[in-house]
Amino acid sequence: MAKEFCLNPKGEANAAELIRSRAKDITFIALVSPTSFVFSSKVCNMGQMLKLKISPMVIIFVTVFIDLLGFGIILPLSPFYTEFLGGTAFEVGLLGASYSLMQFIFAPFWGKLSDQFGRRPILLMSNLGNAIAFIIFASAENLTMLFVARIFQGVFGANISVAQAYMADITSIKDRSKNMGLIGAAFGLGFIFGPAIGAKLSELGPSVGAVWGYSPHGMFGMGFPALISGLVCLVNFVLSIFILPESLTKENRRRFFAAKKATHFSLMKKVFQTNVSWLIGLFFLATFAMANMEVTLALLTQAKLGYGIKQTGQLFAFIGIIIAFTQGVLIRKALPRFGEKKILLYGPLLSSLALLAIGFVTSTPQIMIATAFLAIGSGLSNPAILGAISKLTDPKEQGEVMGITQSFSSLARILGPSCGGYLFSKVGVAAPYLAASGVMFFAVIIVLKKNYSS
Repeated sequence: MAKEFCLNPKGEANAAELIRSRAKDITFIALVSPTSFVFSSKVCNMGQMLKLKISPMVIIFVTVFIDLLGFGIILPLSPFYTEFLGGTAFEVGLLGASYSLMQFIFAPFWGKLSDQFGRRPILLMSNLGNAIAFIIFASAENLTMLFVARIFQGVFGANISVAQAYMADITSIKDRSKNMGLIGAAFGLGFIFGPAIGAKLSELGPSVGAVWGYSPHGMFGMGFPALISGLVCLVNFVLSIFILPESLTKENRRRFFAAKKATHFSLMKKVFQTNVSWLIGLFFLATFAMANMEVTLALLTQAKLGYGIKQTGQLFAFIGIIIAFTQGVLIRKALPRFGEKKILLYGPLLSSLALLAIGFVTSTPQIMIATAFLAIGSGLSNPAILGAISKLTDPKEQGEVMGITQSFSSLARILGPSCGGYLFSKVGVAAPYLAASGVMFFAVIIVLKKNYSS
């Protein structure tokens, strides 16, 4: 009679040690369900099975990480590819704005669809759509194709709200905020490794194209990083088919006909009549301040510290590492100790002070310390805000509300860079950081007012 050893995600036994100890005896591995693998062993006379469970939390973390890795790979490429095809700095900005605009429009759409049809099919569709969009980007031979590809990336890349809703489905209310931090950590890791890989692929691409006789701006030339991004997303799509289970039960799904007439702006109006509206506003302010910083940090470090592309890239990687650590590890320790209300206050306050300090840095140690505190403040704020929004939202509307939240985040990423660039060029080097610090201090006032009234 077959005997099974089941290891759940929390682990009654050490799966890795058990597999290592029986490595010589394992003859095959088979996928038996979206979250289970079976190891057949000679010791068990081929009849006994060792079953290893994979936590859905790990699966969605890996799914988001791979998705963001593909996005991060083309970050160093986009401005140079645009200029190579005859674009100006203005068109570089428009290319980024077109991506954010599509996310602003489609994040609520995908979120609402996932409330009706489940998270899994929407995530699969977005992974496949992203793969196609990156391949179009890689093969672009003119600016029109480049914009078409970027718009498609914005449409299918607006799936973060679905991933957040997925996380909300599989976690308890008590652990909601700290587990939302895992999504942020996957984001951070994707942005750390993606640009570094993209920079190397940008050097490799033209060499590959020259050997095979391809165009210098095709997918085996300058577009090579985008081609690899497309393949990464395709791998993510295939893996998700096999290992990504559905998280939304049929009982918690919304009826299609009851909600199909809702428009983008009617959804916003509906959400802003609920008790999560101030939290969405808080998320908008936090994203606006960070976007303000992101677009001008390279200009500030060049003007004040003489940094080039390499040093600026290293600084952004440093920020990404701190954010990933904060959202993946630190917040899981801080929330039980301080509670959500205090984290919602401390995060924006720390960000406000750090942004103020960045505007007046004069040395590398100062910029490192200031950006580290900014990364910690941002890393604490975002999961706490998203977790609070999720807790206050009906299970049948998680995707829709998270979609609206991400829609406003995309709007902040359109307005923030525009504001930061204008202040830097027209007012002064420190102006974007003074403004961003003021925005985050306003967020602190909002939280204090809410905490006092409650």
